Amino acid sequence: MQVSLGYPDKTNGNTPAIAQPSVDSSNVSVSGNVQINTVSDTWKNTAKLCNVTKCTFDSLMQAITELYMESEINHKEFEAFRIDRKNNDSQFACRGYNVKTNPYRTPADAEGNRNWLKEFELKLKEAKKRGDNKCAVTFEHVVSILSKLNEVR
Repeated sequence: MQVSLGYPDKTNGNTPAIAQPSVDSSNVSVSGNVQINTVSDTWKNTAKLCNVTKCTFDSLMQAITELYMESEINHKEFEAFRIDRKNNDSQFACRGYNVKTNPYRTPADAEGNRNWLKEFELKLKEAKKRGDNKCAVTFEHVVSILSKLNEVR
């Protein structure tokens, strides 16, 4: 049987059908330690200690550091949360991101608690609006981690 890659037929201009692979799952077996849609105790315990919708940045970083130390998030994801304490600003190399202005999109209460999930969702939205894909990808990772912490809480 000749398999076509779906390129147009040069003789008559038609696109031949693409052969679709099929998998017989009756012969498939899984062995070993497999986790499917489970959340580790580290995520659960960390989520109990830090409400990402109402916490200080220090509390948030303690939670993120715990996830990193327990290998629940990777180094790149951990670095996405780094903050320059002097400027209270993110270390993201974002085009159009003015560090001289207030870097926050959400208000904090008198104790410094902020909704960090909403904060990074808004930053993600702004990055996408600017067409800044590099920042958008970074913010997507941050939002994903914060969302998971919020869900398991």
